[in-house]
Amino acid sequence: MIRALAIQNGLNEIPAEWKSIDTKWRSPVHLSRAAVADAGMKQLAAVPWLAETEVGLELLGLNEQQIDRAMSEKRRTSGREVMQTIQQTLQQKIAAATEQPPVINNAAIGQTEDVADAR
Repeated sequence: MIRALAIQNGLNEIPAEWKSIDTKWRSPVHLSRAAVADAGMKQLAAVPWLAETEVGLELLGLNEQQIDRAMSEKRRTSGREVMQTIQQTLQQKIAAATEQPPVINNAAIGQTEDVADAR
């Protein structure tokens, strides 16, 4: 296939960046997007961890661009959650470090300095 593409474009050599080109065969029977998604959901129900992967998204009928966008969004969301956890932990540590022990006020407990000094 790659050689045919090079011939069609009048090239004698196959460019290095074309080495990653691969075919993606699909059934000649036209399936609706709903049918593909339904089949994918059933497969993912059998292997739930697969839903978190690019293969799982492919089974749902997403194209490569949609998969890339979905995975990118997932990474962004995970990064945001990590940052929020770090910020909360840091704020808790700062609050604990700056917390002052309560000050006992002798006047509040009914003693004056004179009485306390007299003892």
